[in-house]
Amino acid sequence: MLGKLLKHEIIATWKIFVLLDVITILAGGVVGIFGYNFPDLDRVPEPLAVLLGLGFAGYFVLLVASGLLTLVFIVVRYYRNLYTAQGYLTFTLPATTTEILSSKIIVSFVAELLNFLSIGLSVGLVGLGFAALGMKEYPVDTIQVLEGFRELWFEIFGIDGIGTTCLYIAFMLISILYRIIIFFFAISLGQLWQQHKVLGSVIFYFVINAVLSVVHTLLNIGSGSFSLLFMTTYDTSSQFFERMVTTNTIISLIAVIGMYIGSILITDRKLNLD
Repeated sequence: MLGKLLKHEIIATWKIFVLLDVITILAGGVVGIFGYNFPDLDRVPEPLAVLLGLGFAGYFVLLVASGLLTLVFIVVRYYRNLYTAQGYLTFTLPATTTEILSSKIIVSFVAELLNFLSIGLSVGLVGLGFAALGMKEYPVDTIQVLEGFRELWFEIFGIDGIGTTCLYIAFMLISILYRIIIFFFAISLGQLWQQHKVLGSVIFYFVINAVLSVVHTLLNIGSGSFSLLFMTTYDTSSQFFERMVTTNTIISLIAVIGMYIGSILITDRKLNLD
């Protein structure tokens, strides 16, 4: 049944997600092309320079809006499908609560991941356009520049092999899931209120975030992550990021599992539809 739920969820949502991601990527391509043909600002009339600045500001607003709209659509759909009148239909399906919630989480995770990648690709296209302009004006050894950038990136963040690369990828994936689950768990807790359930969900969201932020901070202090900032060895920054990412990945994974189980138990045993 999980497969059928996933298929239905994808069919019902893919157009919105793909539209947002395509617009984001196309916007980056347009700005990148413009960046490659970027004129000398000293010769651009002031009114046009203002318009150019507004255009770039609009692009960054679009990036933020793309991420927010994707998340808002996910959260609103989750709430409406499960905890409003639509929930009566949803929970009459021959599926367990675990299957229903899991289908929502899986599709939401994929949508958030694709949105994250589309924003990254969009920014990359912009950077590529301006980098190409710079090389057009002042030719450089591209391979040497990329190699220098790679070495700097690896030195700062401590990415020196397959192990640390997998660690950062795991951290990124769990962080996306963590971001989604917090909203879903807060909404589930909000349903425990007899009235003003939306308000309850909002309050629980901020309370959960505050508690988990304190936990993250205390455990990072306990792990010695922050103490590395006061050391003077050459690899302090890489050690700091690696230890902090490791600690936060473990905390986030435990929190995700706990909130996932909590959402299922609350929805299964304390469902209170309007």
